[in-house]
Amino acid sequence: MTSDASWQNARMWRMRAVQTRALADEMIDGEPKAIMLRIADDYARLAEWAEKNSISWWDKKPGASNEQ
Repeated sequence: MTSDASWQNARMWRMRAVQTRALADEMIDGEPKAIMLRIADDYARLAEWAEKNSISWWDKKPGASNEQ
């Protein structure tokens, strides 16, 4: 389970990826378009990272144990 802040961060990066791809779609010149698409891919990777590395706030409290 992830915290609300982590999901919001992942959602924010995904929205930026979508927006950046939309801008790239409007571009005619190949080189700037390719750069924008790489940036969009980076935003998508940041979203994946945020989802994978999010830890619930209660797991961060001192003394919390995840050991079984």
